[in-house]
Amino acid sequence: MTGFCSAESASALLELSGRTDLVTVAHAPGEASQASIPVTLRDDAVVTVLGSSEVPVSEEQLRDWTEEANETLALLLAESWYVEVFDPVWGRDEVLLPGVLDALAAVG
Repeated sequence: MTGFCSAESASALLELSGRTDLVTVAHAPGEASQASIPVTLRDDAVVTVLGSSEVPVSEEQLRDWTEEANETLALLLAESWYVEVFDPVWGRDEVLLPGVLDALAAVG
């Protein structure tokens, strides 16, 4: 699961990683990350990674978000944390979504 959130929500999702076997990667606003956690393979080649983030939000990205939604939302996204959470054990439908929802519900 990936998405934008507040610092408080990012903290709650990072804490989720500490008490479960779910993996959370959080990117602060404006942070660029070259970390790469391999998630899926195809024919011995990594095809999906978590942990990499793009450079801080550019003027072009802000313009695209403004066109897709509105300026207020574009500015909110630019100031938000970007979080990736995944379950390294495939096929467990009862773990990832309930864990994330519980962690976010605790934030309020």
